[in-house]
Amino acid sequence: MHKDSLRRAAEPVRVRPACEDEAGILTELAMRSRAHWGYSDAFMARCRPLLTVTPDYVHQMHVMLAAVGDAIVGFYAPADGVRPDPAVVVPSTHTRRRAVH
Repeated sequence: MHKDSLRRAAEPVRVRPACEDEAGILTELAMRSRAHWGYSDAFMARCRPLLTVTPDYVHQMHVMLAAVGDAIVGFYAPADGVRPDPAVVVPSTHTRRRAVH
């Protein structure tokens, strides 16, 4: 395992509000997360509009993100202000970690 991966494995997940200027990063995270399941490039291209996170969406939906160190590893938007819509998580981080708010 790479040294940075080992260091990050020991760090807690931090949950914080996403910034509007992180919308592009969140879009790419959503695309990587969906692509993890082996979908074709053509299918993924058709999914892009549905998985695109805009700055306006981040602001209006109060998007929250999860970070380990400096790496953004997931995000969600509270659908009703309380419960999250399905969360998007980077596949390589599908491990049990404690979250720190």
